[in-house]
Formats: sequence, structure tokens, C-alpha cells
Amino acid sequence: MQWTQNNLKEVFDSLNDAVLVIDKEYNIVFVNKVMLDLCQLHEEDVLNRKCYDLAHGCSSHCPEKCISDIICPHSEIFETGNAISIKHTHRMPDGSDKIFHITASPLRDENGNIFGVTEILRDITAGRQTEAFLGEILESMGEGLVVIDRNYRIISANKAYCDQAGQPIEDVVGNYCYEVSHGRDRPCHMNGEDCAAEYTFRTGSPHSVMHTHYEKKGFPHYVELRSYPMLDSRKNVSSVIEIICDVTEKKILGDQLRQAQKMEALGTLTGGIAHDFNNILTAIMGYGNLLQMKIGSEESLRPSIDQILAASEKAANMVQSLLAFSRKQAIKLTLYTVNDIIRGAQELLNKRTKEDVEFRIELTDKDTTVLGDSGQIIQVLMNLVSNASDAMPDGGKLTITTDAVYLDEQFMKLHGYNRPGKYVRLSIADTGTGIDEMIKEKIFDPFFTTKELGKGTGLGLAMSYGIIKQHKGYINVLSEPGRGTTFVIYLPIPIALSEKSAAKTEAHELVYRGTETILVADDNDAVRNIVVTILQEAGFKAIASVDGEDAMDKYLRNKDAIKLLILDIAMPRKNGRVVFEEIKKVTPGMKAILMSGYDSVLSGEGLSTPEGATFISKPFPIIEMLKIVRTVLDA
Repeated sequence: MQWTQNNLKEVFDSLNDAVLVIDKEYNIVFVNKVMLDLCQLHEEDVLNRKCYDLAHGCSSHCPEKCISDIICPHSEIFETGNAISIKHTHRMPDGSDKIFHITASPLRDENGNIFGVTEILRDITAGRQTEAFLGEILESMGEGLVVIDRNYRIISANKAYCDQAGQPIEDVVGNYCYEVSHGRDRPCHMNGEDCAAEYTFRTGSPHSVMHTHYEKKGFPHYVELRSYPMLDSRKNVSSVIEIICDVTEKKILGDQLRQAQKMEALGTLTGGIAHDFNNILTAIMGYGNLLQMKIGSEESLRPSIDQILAASEKAANMVQSLLAFSRKQAIKLTLYTVNDIIRGAQELLNKRTKEDVEFRIELTDKDTTVLGDSGQIIQVLMNLVSNASDAMPDGGKLTITTDAVYLDEQFMKLHGYNRPGKYVRLSIADTGTGIDEMIKEKIFDPFFTTKELGKGTGLGLAMSYGIIKQHKGYINVLSEPGRGTTFVIYLPIPIALSEKSAAKTEAHELVYRGTETILVADDNDAVRNIVVTILQEAGFKAIASVDGEDAMDKYLRNKDAIKLLILDIAMPRKNGRVVFEEIKKVTPGMKAILMSGYDSVLSGEGLSTPEGATFISKPFPIIEMLKIVRTVLDA
């Protein structure tokens, strides 16, 4: 077959792209059918016209520059002789704009001189619109997104990622992901970390990991990374897409939940042990008090008995601390100022520091009144001051500061707290060795300690955590290795700073003896026996019961004689509260004294002491118990 000009025209007309040829005067000398369709013109209307007249959107000085400030491909070829490829927007006859990818090549004669230009135009409007649409989607994502090449260089990033990194796009694209996200000088997997991008490059499969990223100011963000492969024409992984989801808030809440669960579990164990221990102490202190009363002051055994009772008091105080830690003991709420507490305990706290530690107190002029148990707050201060001193083996500075602040919802959300409002901020800062991230995560765990064996129980910070939580406050630790440690405590300031004045009882002589019949019910043999013995020593008649059902049975058989009930709250076969309520149905007006090793059986469960009952916490001195017995009977 011999090719003719008509045959060549048919070839060009069959193409999907527009084709035109122009001479050096920018006259159109050839167009194919696609070009004519785009222009909505006939061939005779196009040939020998200037190309810039045909392309709506080009100015009359197109040979110099297009109106969009893009160099004209024709002028570029005529000047340089080089082929050119550009993207160009043309205004169409219907008023719409179309984006074309233009490839222009020079036409040369037998001497190599350029006499024209061949131009091929491909309509990429839909593709560019899709790209813009996808770009808008990526920019609107709340998750960070980056594209990483095989050298771990960021070649694209969306706004969310730049916001997470705290850096503008120009400081992100072109830099290495490990520099931007981690502030490191080599890839994460070279530091022993599980790197999602490295895994995907190596295996060609998606991957997911948890990482800690740092923004420009050094603040950590906990992120979940998910990586996906991008394949080239040979199905090789050419780059990796990483989606970065900031899970900082979720992690904080999760850590707090796990911490609360651990504290709750240990609190339940501690509360149970403390309850049993209080029963033992009740017996020890009771019999010790009896011995004190029976021997004279000249007896040689008196000092030994006093030592037994002193040791029992210390044990009882330790149990109270354990119960406070486990939140099984209601705190004694009073209004006090944190500044006054610190001033009053300054000498005591100073003794907790070493001689080479400079101890300073910087108190705010603002009101630092809170509602809580000042004794427990002092205990927290002593724990933290002791730890701070130990963290400065070569000496340093220890500073206690106070301030009154307002914590807004944004602050609460960032730290996983939940009660915005006014707080007293109490900070204990040292210049010691600091704490790394791994230890910070466990620092409030019960029995966790970094001290040598025998030099720490691991309960100091855990008890401090429990005490602050019981005060509806918050405690946090800020530290880095080698940069010291600061414990920050937030104690809520009550909305109404008013304290009811305590009712003063009239001074009168109380008689602690009697002859009335009293029903005593406690499933613990030691407690039941000492209470009965004490009552009998004071002249009372006592009927002993081993559990709730036994107490009901003995009451019904002796109801005319019994004037008072002394009931343990936690008993098998009906607890003391239930027994008292049932007896009141039989004998309205009956009075009772309810006993417990910890008072959360009432306050912790949202219950109040029943009407007609008085609560006494174990262990108790016998004089206190007899005083309460006599007071209730005489009321």
C-alpha cells in the first residue's frame, strides 16, 4: 500500500489527542479532527489562522508570553530548538476551561533549520480535577499522612501531619521522616524500633505500630502508624504511604484506667488485710488498756505495757495510711490553707533532706484554701521530699512552690482529667538524676521501686497517688534523665469556702460505768471477747453473739433486758446494719454502736450511719468505747 497525504490524515484523525502544526509565523497549517471538535470549527475556518486566535485564553502577544505567565511552547522551540512539555489552561468556546498536557516538538528541513512546530494536546482536565479533589480530601483528614521514598525521605505530607510535627510544609517535605517525627539522625529500625515503613519496604505488606513522635518544641505525641505500599510498573514497592493517628488522649485515658484498675485491685487486697489487722489491734490495745488499769503506776511492768500500746498506736496509724491509700477510709474533711500546712511542716520536711540539698519554699500570695485531710497531705509531702532528696546523691536544690490556678476543659482533656475549675497547684521540684519514660509509666505502681533492696517499699508514691485521688485531686510527674523531676499536685478549691463551726459540747462529768445489758455481735473471736471483757470490767452485763443470725436469736430471747447493741458491720449471716434495722422493727427506739475496721462500708458505698446508731472505727482505746457506750445509753 502506498501512503498518501489522505492516508496520513486518517491516521492523525484516529488519535484521541488533538494535533496541530504551525509555521514560524504561528499560522496553523494542519489540524486533526479532535482539534477541530475541541474548537467547534471547520477545517477551512482554522487553517492559516494564528494559533493564539484559535486558543481562547491566549493573548494577542502569545509569541512572547501566555496570559497565565507560562512560557509559550512555540516561542520556546523557535528560540531554543528543544522540545518542550507543559500543562496549559485554554478557554473553550462554551466558556469552560480545560487543562491540556502539551507536547511540542520542532519540525526541521533537510538542513536542520526549524520551519514549524508539531503540537499534541491531551485533555487532562478530569485527571487534574480528581487530583485536586483527592488533595482536598487528604488535607481535610484529621489523621496525618505522608508519602516516604525508599531513603525514608518525605516526598508528600498533608496538613494534619505538619500540625502534628509542629512544622510548616516546607520544613517537612524533602526531609527524612525520622528527623521530622523523632528528631533522630538515623532510621527508627536502626535504633531497634519496629518501623512500619521499613517493614512495608521489606515485605510489600501493610503494617501497624505504636510510636512516640515529638513536635518541634519537644512535646511527645503517642501515635499509631499504619503503612501501605505504593507499587511501580514492575510491582516493586517504590514508596510507602503512612497514616499517623494521634492517640495521645486515648493512651492517657487508657493508662489512667489501667492505673485505676491496679490501684483498685491492690486497694481491695489492702482494705481486707487492714480490716483483719484492725481486729487484731483492737484486741491488743484492749487487753493492754485493761492491764494498764489493773496495775498501779509503781508496777515494774508498766513501762513494758506502755511500749506495747505505743507500738499498737503506730501500727494503727500505719493501717490508717494503708486504708487511705486504698481509699477504704474516709478522710477527715476540714478547711485549711496549703501554705499554712507547708509552713507548719517546714522543719519536719527539712529534716527529710540531706545536708548538701538546698531546701527552698516559694509560696503564692493567692488564697490556697482547700477541703481535705491536712495530715494526709503532709504525709504526701514527706514522701515526695524524701524521694527528691534521694534522687540528688551529689546534692542539689529542692523547691516547693504553690499557686492558685484555673484548669480549663482543654487542659483537662490533654491530661485525661475531668473536673475543670479552680485548683491549688503544689509543685515539688528537684535537680536530681531525673526519670526516664519507662520508669515514669510505672512510678505510681504499688511496690515498684528503683531503690536498693531494703531501702524502699515501693508504697510511698502509690500511697501518695491514692491520697490525692481521694481528695478528688490530680498528681503528675514531669521529668527527663539528667534534668531533675517535678511532681505537680492539683487540689480542688471548694466552691463555697465556709466551714460550719463545730458544735461545742457542754463540759460535764461523764460516768463510764453501768449495769445495763448490752448485746455484742462480732464474728472475730478476739474482738468479741475483748469488748465483752471491757464491758464486764465496767460493770455492764454482756451477751455475746458470733454472727448476724445469732445476734437476732439472742436479742429476741432477751429483748426486754437488752438496752444497747454493739454490732460489727461486716458479719456473716446478716451484717450489723441489717440486724439493727430488723431489731428496730421489733423495738423502735433501740440504740446501737456499729463497729468496722474501715468506714467505707458506710461512706464508700454511699450509705450513711442509720438513725439511732453511732459509728466507731477499729481499733479503739477502751476508754473511748466506754465513753461512747455511756453517752449513747444516757442520750
